[in-house]
Amino acid sequence: MEVDTIVLDILFRKMSPGQILERLRGWGSVVNFEQDRQMFQQYAPMDLDGYSLDEHKLIFDRLHTEAARLEMQQQRNILSHGRLIDEDKCVSKSMPLPDLAFYSVLDFSKRVLKQQANMPVCRIEHVLPWREAYLLLGQDLFVCAYLAASDLENRVKCTDFTWPAVIRTDHPGLNDLLNRGVAENHQHLYGSSQTFALSWCSLMNYPSSHKEIGKDFDELYQPFSSRSTGDHLVSTKERVRYAALCRNHLFRRLHDLKPEWDWLDALCPELRCAQELRNLRILYGTRVPQLRGKPEVLDYALEEHIFQAAPDAAYRSLAGERSFLYSCFREFLLGSLTEREEMLFYFYLVLKALFRSELIQVNRQVGFHNFAKYQDRKTLLCDTSFYFAELMRMALNAPLHEGNVTSLETRVVPKADPQKNMDRLIEADDLYRFGNFSLAELQDPCRSMFTPITRENFLGKNYFFVFHFVKLFDKPAHTIQELDLVCRHQKLRGVIRGQAVALAKNLSRSEYFCQRMRGIDAANHEFGCPPEVFATAFRFIRHFRTSDYVKAAGMSKVPIHRISATYHAGEDFLDIVGALRAIDDAVILLEMERGDRIGHALGLGVDPGVHYSLKRNHVFMRRQERLDDLVWIIFRGVELGAEIEHLQSLKEEARDLIKEIYGDAIRENNWHISLEDYNDVMQLRGDSPERYATMKYEAYTGLGDSYDDFSISKRNSRLEKIRANPALAGLYYYYHYGRRERIRGEKIIEVDVDAKYIRMVRCLQTMLQKDLAHKGIAIESNPSSNVLIGTFGRYDLHPIFRFNNTDLERDPQKYSACPQLLVCVNTDDLGVFDTSQEFEYALLFHALCQITDEKGNVVYKENDILHYLENLRKMGHAVVFPPNTILAAKSR
Repeated sequence: MEVDTIVLDILFRKMSPGQILERLRGWGSVVNFEQDRQMFQQYAPMDLDGYSLDEHKLIFDRLHTEAARLEMQQQRNILSHGRLIDEDKCVSKSMPLPDLAFYSVLDFSKRVLKQQANMPVCRIEHVLPWREAYLLLGQDLFVCAYLAASDLENRVKCTDFTWPAVIRTDHPGLNDLLNRGVAENHQHLYGSSQTFALSWCSLMNYPSSHKEIGKDFDELYQPFSSRSTGDHLVSTKERVRYAALCRNHLFRRLHDLKPEWDWLDALCPELRCAQELRNLRILYGTRVPQLRGKPEVLDYALEEHIFQAAPDAAYRSLAGERSFLYSCFREFLLGSLTEREEMLFYFYLVLKALFRSELIQVNRQVGFHNFAKYQDRKTLLCDTSFYFAELMRMALNAPLHEGNVTSLETRVVPKADPQKNMDRLIEADDLYRFGNFSLAELQDPCRSMFTPITRENFLGKNYFFVFHFVKLFDKPAHTIQELDLVCRHQKLRGVIRGQAVALAKNLSRSEYFCQRMRGIDAANHEFGCPPEVFATAFRFIRHFRTSDYVKAAGMSKVPIHRISATYHAGEDFLDIVGALRAIDDAVILLEMERGDRIGHALGLGVDPGVHYSLKRNHVFMRRQERLDDLVWIIFRGVELGAEIEHLQSLKEEARDLIKEIYGDAIRENNWHISLEDYNDVMQLRGDSPERYATMKYEAYTGLGDSYDDFSISKRNSRLEKIRANPALAGLYYYYHYGRRERIRGEKIIEVDVDAKYIRMVRCLQTMLQKDLAHKGIAIESNPSSNVLIGTFGRYDLHPIFRFNNTDLERDPQKYSACPQLLVCVNTDDLGVFDTSQEFEYALLFHALCQITDEKGNVVYKENDILHYLENLRKMGHAVVFPPNTILAAKSR
């Protein structure tokens, strides 16, 4: 089935839209078997690289034969609607390229999908192939084709198109487990909706209204790879325009409205199309009620009878496009489309799949930076108020009301303005409440829907907010002026300060805000932005004095805050040791406690052999990072109990790096700095660099903002002795403010990885896992996000199985060797990764079912896997952040 997925990818994402457009523009028939074969062979080599050119031809011929046979079978199944054709004639005739593509989709869909309780579901044994195929092309393509064929065979017609965006499986045991309720503890609000589907809907209805298409989508994250020149002549903006034209014409064809003009030949087709789209919205589109303002038409294809079939469904806005795809496939299977109309439909699907590849992460590039490019685009095309409202409605209501999520933690970025933070929460809560009203209630003129937002409105509600600070790259040292006194991440530290103080004011002045916010986090790029940057803010938010900000609050009581903490660490890294150090630093410097969590933590559990093999056993990193990693190994690694075979050579390398980076400063100040001294200096990383701006430690005098009360850590009394040492305080100054030292530390070096290093890293992972388990720190696992961003690339290699194997592993020795960390399963940015909380469990289930031993025997029984997943489900609820509801008596 893997080859079938690759072939589908070639047919819908690798074929040149420029060549298809030329075929449509040409005179005469669009059918040309030899041209189709050549076109397929032109784009196959990059994906079918294990096959020869002759085999590519055989694959295409087999594709043609299978499509012809499926057409014959389909005609037999719908005899009353079509005609029987002779099998030999069917196999021997030339089929057009669209037919090959459509029947390939239908063939795959019939093998993978089934209907259960009138809902499309995936057969559990095909979960991974299904994931591979729909990640590339989207679920609606396959589900609509499957339903169109199935409904024709059963003499029925689909009326409800609001099935889940990510369909469930047919496994009763897994479904029963999920029906007990799951906790979603790692979701980013604006990335956790069907952003592509809504963006596409917006583009197809208002193609000329999105000026950003030209500038923000010129870079292709999924570029073409072929042997032909001229394949890039159709720009992204032109792709969107042609797709809107195709959809317009096909929709009119489905409604027997023949276009009055041919967009292939007309001048200024955009203007003609815009007018036709406006007319279609007026004639066919349903006016959907809005939270504020008049009802709006989301999609002209969302007709009244389609909308009314399930007007309150979370995925109602997807029904128009699904109905359109379903109707086109149905007409195709009935033989009602002309060859040109089939090519138009195929052209539309190719254009849609290509644009989808720019919003859904499908390009197989590892690392967070690649994901961040998709992340930055996710809501660009949903900026219109009614599309954004639908996006928010879907993000919150879909998992809570149409999914199995019973606790939802969603994350947003704080602002430095308390009112903007308040407005952000109120907007989300208002849209959530609005989504709970039925259409009948919304249309009742006597009903007063909205009462002022109060804490009581959301007491006991099963979703809440975590505010996450954003990690940013630091300014390179060589760009700093020689006389400027600039510490590491100085600008970002100022931004974080403003955001933290604003949140403190929110928490001190609003009981509603206290109820809705339960935690803090820091996310985004890890390279060059360590946990130390956020240490003051985390200490402050969790322990600040309410009385400093409660003036004129009007609150009846002064809240005692119970803000929990999580932190993205070990997701993306240069060396696994750097990931381990980041995780350890987050726990220590951010003063994490039992019940707090680490997000992702891939470096804590990824197989070092797999990771370093992908890097060809060479790691590229900066001198400063290498020095810090080495010192962490030498001292913290030994403290954790790790076995280090080549400790002495690591010490020698660390000493050399200290001389290379800080040698001049040490000589100029006549200091003697040992490895132990440097390790002590690293313990000061959680202190604000402002306290060392004079080359010695200056205690805070208490004359400024209370934020500065938390500029140093007061938990470890030993740090006071380190701060009092002039040499150690001075070296910490050079770490932050020494321009010369920072430039030297930024020099890139190459590190060779051998078998001893890999053994050491694996041991370090195990020891740190045990340490975190002892401290009660949980890990937020996000399987699909981790597979796409990480270096292991397979669900069965996910670190979660190293973190915890309770109820899965029956071997006492393997069970006792596992640290049994607290872990939970989550989705991260489910819109970018095209998944759901329920499907994440299904992917883990399928991955475990496929693991075999050296003899090919299945390792885990289904019943044991279900017990394991049930334990994960329970742990997900166990690590939910507690509510911030404890209130003290009113202050005097």
